[in-house]
Amino acid sequence: MAIFLCACDLDNDKQASKANLVETSLIVAETESESISEEESEEVSERFSETVSETEPAGPNTDPSQIKVDTMTEVRYVSKNTKIRLGNSYYFDEISEIKERTKIQITGKCDNGWYQISIDGTVAYIQEKCTISEKEYNKLVEEEKKQAEEKAQKEAEEKAKKEAEEKAKKEAEEKKAAEQNAAITDVATQILAIVNQEREKAGVGALTLDPTLCVLANARASEITTLFAHQRPNGQDCFSILDENGVNYMCCGENIAAGQRSAESVMSAWMNSPGHRDNILAADFHKIGVGLVVIDGGYGYYWVQIFTD
Repeated sequence: MAIFLCACDLDNDKQASKANLVETSLIVAETESESISEEESEEVSERFSETVSETEPAGPNTDPSQIKVDTMTEVRYVSKNTKIRLGNSYYFDEISEIKERTKIQITGKCDNGWYQISIDGTVAYIQEKCTISEKEYNKLVEEEKKQAEEKAQKEAEEKAKKEAEEKAKKEAEEKKAAEQNAAITDVATQILAIVNQEREKAGVGALTLDPTLCVLANARASEITTLFAHQRPNGQDCFSILDENGVNYMCCGENIAAGQRSAESVMSAWMNSPGHRDNILAADFHKIGVGLVVIDGGYGYYWVQIFTD
């Protein structure tokens, strides 16, 4: 099945013609240079916290000076956010909260699972189970560093893969567009040749294929796939596309068709229709643009000719 329509505006008066148309909890010791992300810090915090919990042990509220402490010196790290206290029990007052990963200096060990520490010259106490050794801390830091490097490598590989896929897709699209443009240009050349043969028979001058009109004809061919008419999908007259793109003209015309699968067949249909034939042979026209859009469904092939003086 094939259908076609024509439209023409041959008003010699140009003006009359147009009138018709989270905050991170990461704390690093003064001598520590490793850098860990907030997300990784949260993951490690979860690992630290799996076996650490505060419970209220039974015990008297005694004077801190009466606490038995064995002197020792060791560097440890806080494994979770926890409170430090005036004595080695939860019954003693809190001094402050100390953040996980804080480097602390142990000055003594109590016989009930608490450490004595020195914070800014103040003697305080922290549970042993809320700390880890420097060796354990360094091991965790190395694991985190390794995980971060593996993650960065994986992300880099995924990024490179995605970029390669996008590049290949873009190249394929560009190749397809170039092939389509070449095919359209070839068809436009064929139609121009047939048009000028018919014009020569009628004793009128040959038309010139105009690149701008070809672009606009292709745009109109795309439009008629959704609305097969000389009215555009936005409700405007078909010739408004010329005005929108700064095309100067005194007279203009448009032929459209759908369903024909070759330049010869569409030209035969147009030449056998009086209105379309008049546009093709009009002596006032000197330029032509040819458009073709091929889609799946509908009539498949959608053709447009635009003529101007």
